[in-house]
Amino acid sequence: MGSIKQLREDIENQIDIVDVAQKLGITVNKDNKSLCIFHVDHHPSLQFFNTKDRDGMQHYHCFTCNAHGNMFELVKKVQARIPPKLKYKGLILL
Repeated sequence: MGSIKQLREDIENQIDIVDVAQKLGITVNKDNKSLCIFHVDHHPSLQFFNTKDRDGMQHYHCFTCNAHGNMFELVKKVQARIPPKLKYKGLILL
């Protein structure tokens, strides 16, 4: 049986962070940039990097608020922003 780390790497190798962001409802332009979902943004400052960083992970970074993380952290942060009442009623499915 493989480790959790190996499972994460396998998922990372099969899924693009830009695809994950788009499935979460984030509009990503051709330059892999988006309006940041973590602050009021009027110019795309959130960038998605589908090449591996020094930790071997695809990642995102906002050049305004410094939000940063990998695709798993992005999913967690987006889910955390959904009001619990909507999650409980099953109105939001991620």
